Amino acid sequence: AAGDLTCFRFSTENVPRGQWLPMWHEVYGRSLTRRIFTLPDSPFLRVHMTVQRLGRVREHSNSGGGVCLMRMSMSEGGTTRRTPELLSDGNDDVILYIQETGRRIVSQLGREATVGPGGAVLTSNADASTIILPEAPRLVGIGLPRKLMMALVPGLEDAFVRPLPPNPGILRLLLNYVNVLDDE
Repeated sequence: AAGDLTCFRFSTENVPRGQWLPMWHEVYGRSLTRRIFTLPDSPFLRVHMTVQRLGRVREHSNSGGGVCLMRMSMSEGGTTRRTPELLSDGNDDVILYIQETGRRIVSQLGREATVGPGGAVLTSNADASTIILPEAPRLVGIGLPRKLMMALVPGLEDAFVRPLPPNPGILRLLLNYVNVLDDE
């Protein structure tokens, strides 16, 4: 059951082509946030994703209060949207996306940011957004409870959709911590 998982892996390699998009929506919805995915010209997308939950396990329909780590790689780009209709799931986490390869263009709160390899961007699940992946991405997403982050970081909303430039120091250290969790 989804509530019992602390780690899961997903790959479209194991899903028949006609079923991969509904399956991806279901699985991704249990990771960081529910999003609608569209792929412009390709009938199939290769996705490999590993999700780990730390602390309280989040349910499909809400934040759940825990930390969620996601690694994902895709064979080609596409567009994901967190629409106003999807905001009713109760997930208001903040997510730090660290772009390992490829680029992402994020639009949220009237702001737009382009993040390249090694860079990062902080987003909000409490607000509608669009993410365009024009190139094959490999990324890490770290979802944290908004309430916790608001208590630790005054003015957190000012950092949403403000790209963090590639920083071999702090972002590399954070990725090393994620790698340790992967190894465990």
